[in-house]
Amino acid sequence: MIYIGDDANICRRPDEIPILDFAPLLVCRQIYAEAAYLPYSCNEFSFSCFLSRDEWVRLLHDGQREAIRNVQIEGPCLIDGIHEEDEFQDEIEGPVAPFSELFPNLRRIGVPADPRMPGKNRTVDMLIEMARQSGMTDWVEWVQLKERADVEVVELSLLGVPV
Repeated sequence: MIYIGDDANICRRPDEIPILDFAPLLVCRQIYAEAAYLPYSCNEFSFSCFLSRDEWVRLLHDGQREAIRNVQIEGPCLIDGIHEEDEFQDEIEGPVAPFSELFPNLRRIGVPADPRMPGKNRTVDMLIEMARQSGMTDWVEWVQLKERADVEVVELSLLGVPV
């Protein structure tokens, strides 16, 4: 799992965003040619803020973005663009791009349980409410409507497995 953002669900500034570095790719050109996108296709990327996500995406090459298959969201702002902390609202420039637009080969969006709230998933609760406000009863279908119908959307336990 690669975290883009931080454990406190606070957006990071561009100079604080981690860069994915995979040392075996530096061994020789042949290994690089064969394995350059493995760190992106085999990992799951976790985002707590769309501002950090978007800045990190700007640092990627097209092939790296295309290799990403799995993401986790740790807040509904990543779907609807409304950030809970007003200080970041001024930084929004237009609508928030869906994950499926940024990562064209995206297969799965996971919504993990909050370890600080056992037995409750605050992000799912908020997505349910947003779906209801849009006139929908199923939060998964609402997220797929915002993203892409063929993207699997799953609620995850604390262990990262589907509930």
